[in-house]
Amino acid sequence: MTKEISDSVGYVNDSAELWKVLEDRYDHANGLKIYEIQKEINNLTQGILDITAYYTRMKKLGEELSTLNLRSQCDSLCISGAEDIINKAEQDRLLIQFLIGLNEVYSAVRGNILTMNPLPSMAQAFSLLIQEEKQNDPDSASDLNDGKIVDIHSVNELETKLNAASEASCLAILYFTVTWCGPCRYFSPFYTNLPGTYPKVTFLKADVDEARDVASRWNVSFVPSFFFIKYGKEVDKVVSTDKNSLEKKITQYAG
Repeated sequence: MTKEISDSVGYVNDSAELWKVLEDRYDHANGLKIYEIQKEINNLTQGILDITAYYTRMKKLGEELSTLNLRSQCDSLCISGAEDIINKAEQDRLLIQFLIGLNEVYSAVRGNILTMNPLPSMAQAFSLLIQEEKQNDPDSASDLNDGKIVDIHSVNELETKLNAASEASCLAILYFTVTWCGPCRYFSPFYTNLPGTYPKVTFLKADVDEARDVASRWNVSFVPSFFFIKYGKEVDKVVSTDKNSLEKKITQYAG
């Protein structure tokens, strides 16, 4: 201990009190980490993530926060049953934040989960979401690989198709086009034939004039644009009509 610190705690009577004083004075790291993780949890939304990736991210943040909170709770958990009550309250708060961040396509099942008493664990809620997704769109995975281009008209429709592609472990390609674009008209027949060549790839197409919300979500500034998506995340992009470049990337990511 330095002389400056020693002089500043000369009034302390025993080692236990000394440790408490020093801990209160210098242990700010946990508070900062808790703040940062809680802020990230509050700001986290599903967005373009598939439901599995969103759940995994929220669960990881919740576990990190719980570990950091444990230290500050140690002195207050002596009362019988208090630990279980506090843990359940933390789990419920994390579940509520998880449900808040869900995309609106899950609004119905979210409402059902919120009416449960007691609230389920986040893992149980995730299981219910997956079941509902499969029940509402049982043929989505097969529809994406039947040799056709899937036209996208809204963000919700895109999320459904990307979720299905993720469930099937398929690469998805989202092609942004527009009717007045000359290069797009030139390239479209080639793109239309790609599903027959690559049956394990999901081929999607969105007109930026008709699906403005989709184009805005993906920050499209040029057409034609091709977004390569795996498990709800963009892994690459092609902004050109170079057929060879597009097919090379399909081969690279479809495997």
